[in-house]
Amino acid sequence: VFTVNGIEYTLKNTTEGKPVTISTANDTDFIFDTVVKFVDEYNKLIADLNGRLQEKVYRDFKPLTEEQREEMSEKQIEMWEEKAKSGMLRNDSIISGGLNQMRLDLYSTVELADGTKLHLADFGITSSKDYLERGKLEINEDKLREAIANDPSKLYELFNGTPGTTKTSFEKQGIAVRLRASIKTVTTNIEARAGNNLRTNHQFTLGRN
Repeated sequence: VFTVNGIEYTLKNTTEGKPVTISTANDTDFIFDTVVKFVDEYNKLIADLNGRLQEKVYRDFKPLTEEQREEMSEKQIEMWEEKAKSGMLRNDSIISGGLNQMRLDLYSTVELADGTKLHLADFGITSSKDYLERGKLEINEDKLREAIANDPSKLYELFNGTPGTTKTSFEKQGIAVRLRASIKTVTTNIEARAGNNLRTNHQFTLGRN
């Protein structure tokens, strides 16, 4: 068993000089399952982030002082702090801006080098019509399987776009390329505000404040 140019070959027997027949087939189920997993993970992510943006704020629950902690049980402290922390990211501009950009990344057309234009909807993947789900993706499984069977390379190009440098225009970037860039920007902005485990307090906004 060996792989050449992305195709796995399994040799069954020796030929002894006789003609050899090679047949190939796309693993439609594997491609299908990969796309479904991507959609599921994306939906979980935006559901979590949208939940944080809408989380209720309990203004009567201020951070506890040391004196208050001494008068409370561990369970009472836990319940109080859960309320106190609720809504800390409500309407956060970094998260909301990141979500808006991710939606643009997903739903914008991908233009290939030959001028062909691809869209998620071409593969049976669309946004939920229920506005309360805030951009959740839905899959028409029959349409996705048909598109994979007809031309799986187009699905690959949808996610990877036109090969090129980092200066490739947005229109020619694949969905995966766009999302990586957007998530990197969001992460950078969050770390500038809230830091990470490698930064000292004076290296991020909340620490300096």
